[in-house]
Amino acid sequence: NTSVIAPEGDIAFDVCEFVKDNSPQVVWESTGNVTGEIELTGGSLWINKDLELTKPIMAVKNGNAIWATGNITPSASWNGGDALVVVKRNASLGLSGSGSIDAGYNENIYAAVKMTEKGEESTEGTAELTVNDMTLKGYYYGITGNGNRHDTHICIQSGTIGHNCPNDGHAIYHPQDGYLEVWGGDLTGYNSAVELRAGRMNVNI
Repeated sequence: NTSVIAPEGDIAFDVCEFVKDNSPQVVWESTGNVTGEIELTGGSLWINKDLELTKPIMAVKNGNAIWATGNITPSASWNGGDALVVVKRNASLGLSGSGSIDAGYNENIYAAVKMTEKGEESTEGTAELTVNDMTLKGYYYGITGNGNRHDTHICIQSGTIGHNCPNDGHAIYHPQDGYLEVWGGDLTGYNSAVELRAGRMNVNI
């Protein structure tokens, strides 16, 4: 069992930037927890064992990937806001593997993955997410955007996307002016699979 602990306000660890053509990898091979934020600034994070978080994984630059065969969940001391993973402006993130990003029944974690962060402007660049596989479940949404923060691109290739609230929620909540593509996968919601309040949606199934 492994613990990684960072002082309040510091990064627990950073999957560092690309160096020329090399894509660095961080591999998590031990069941355990991370106290502090994980920052993705290019490269791959492999989660091969169950991992508990107190703060979210933040994708802050292009070229990031999470490959998970373990389960990413909040710890009992979660204090990281309303999503387990956040894709920020000018960042891209791909999700693959047989594992999950699952908030369980923590009502404060609205989504497994959130597009953009509070305070970011649409002029700062596109936030991009590709789901190639994996199970994504927040309490209310698997994936969510924000109606005040636009310019996102979400592509669903495969995977299982849903929520844990027994009487409310959507697989994808899309109130922003962005582009949503669905090429496959299993999207399930109590109210609807997708609530598209703004933007464009292309379904090819």
